[in-house]
Amino acid sequence: MMRTISVLALLGLCAWPALAQHQHRSDRSIGWVPRSLEYLAYQSELIVIGQAEVVGGPQWMSLRTSEGGEVGRAKMTRFRIRVSSVLKDPGKVIKGKPNGRAGEQEDLGQIDVLGSCSCLLSPNTSYVLILRKLQGRSAYLLRYRPQCRQKATPAVIKRVKAAVETDKWPWGKAVDGLQLVMLTDSKPLLVQLGPKVFVYARLVLRNISGKPISVNMYRGDSFLTLRAVGPAGAKLEPHLYAGQRGMRPFGGAHVRLIEPGQLLFFDKNGELYTQMFNLPLTAGAWSLQAGYESVRQAEGQTLWAGKLESRPAKVEVPRLTAKAIRKLKAANKRAAERRRLAEAERKIMEDKRREAQQEEERIYREKLRRKR
Repeated sequence: MMRTISVLALLGLCAWPALAQHQHRSDRSIGWVPRSLEYLAYQSELIVIGQAEVVGGPQWMSLRTSEGGEVGRAKMTRFRIRVSSVLKDPGKVIKGKPNGRAGEQEDLGQIDVLGSCSCLLSPNTSYVLILRKLQGRSAYLLRYRPQCRQKATPAVIKRVKAAVETDKWPWGKAVDGLQLVMLTDSKPLLVQLGPKVFVYARLVLRNISGKPISVNMYRGDSFLTLRAVGPAGAKLEPHLYAGQRGMRPFGGAHVRLIEPGQLLFFDKNGELYTQMFNLPLTAGAWSLQAGYESVRQAEGQTLWAGKLESRPAKVEVPRLTAKAIRKLKAANKRAAERRRLAEAERKIMEDKRREAQQEEERIYREKLRRKR
């Protein structure tokens, strides 16, 4: 399911350079999909299906996640979630048991969730909620990203379950304790002028050894490769790295530590973003295979050295018909509207953060004035 995608080329339907720019922006500046559903599910401490009710009005809070990452100061609303199903719960937080009665809504207990004002949850509606544990609080954090609060349709539940079940991902052959996987979408990714198509992929390394492994993520070493084999034996090995001049020298910031059993999500720059492959694929069936290779060693530190390959992912590039073009135009119109709404949401969040900073500065100045 994750390995087979259908990718369509667009003939002058939509310009895409904005997405390439978004890929390298700060995570906080983007309101839509800079990081994948798989990453958000892996990072989460609790994923449930349930219905929400508001139990506390908006109030300003400063929050930190369980590992100490700062969420920032924002106006948060408290929701009470009646849990009907659990998709991920390694800490065994949900104590209830299914009642087993057909046709009845399960009730596995209740949890409190803090969400920003933009996290709107309709009453009497079941959602799949991807939650983070907060430091020093019993409530969980619901991030404002759309993937973290989707309506609980069968298709959404299926996708989230697939994202949670990492052992079922199509991992490549292990080399010295590491494995590589390339996950792709089952839906087409549309947009680009000319003959090229986009493949939306998630690249992940997994440590299956019993000890920590340090890996090289220095862009200057061109550690990521891609090989494509298409119709009639056509082959393509694109160079993924361009403009290497003026790069900073290799240093500790380019090394990532993967603990035993842990995953590392990455793109060609060593960041957590999803990778976009822009490829000149002709119509027909293609097989894509990603590779990770590194020989670098650092002074006073042992880095993993070797070559990994993912299992091939199947890509079908069909010939465009007039009907397909009409569908693509409609799809891009919907995508443009989603981007517009996401940009509006991003501006709202920026305004809220700015207001919070101004309020903190006002309080600080008032305290100074009183001391004088």
